[in-house]
Order: sequence, then C-alpha cells, then structure tokens
Amino acid sequence: MPRVVMRLAVMDNGTVKVEKGDMKAPKKLTKAEFKRSLQGKNMKNAASITVLQSNPCTWVNALGTWYYICW
Repeated sequence: MPRVVMRLAVMDNGTVKVEKGDMKAPKKLTKAEFKRSLQGKNMKNAASITVLQSNPCTWVNALGTWYYICW
C-alpha cells in the first residue's frame, strides 16, 4: 500500500507549506542544490501545481485537476 511521503498543506490563514509524511518540514534546497540533486536521476514525469488564494478560499490545480476548500 502506498504511503504519504510529502504533502502540500493549505492552512486556514491562507498560507501554504510543504510537509513530509510525518508532518515535519522537508529539507529546503537552493536552486544550485536542486540542480545538483537532479544529476544522475531518470525523470519519470514532471507536473506543475498551481495554488490560487482568496479570502476565505484556496484552489489547487494538481496534475490537471482543480480542488478547492473554503472555510
């Protein structure tokens, strides 16, 4: 069974943060570190995630599907 290893958390104050599956922040990378981390890897796919925020709603487009939540 697959397990969550990273999640996008939308907070009720309108902020968005990235969390590991254990709810802790993953390591942040600079652009140079990110570039180095890709070396030697075979990419499976790439996709963009778009986050739109208003008060009190947030919309997220992930892999071509829109999701929203209002509070």
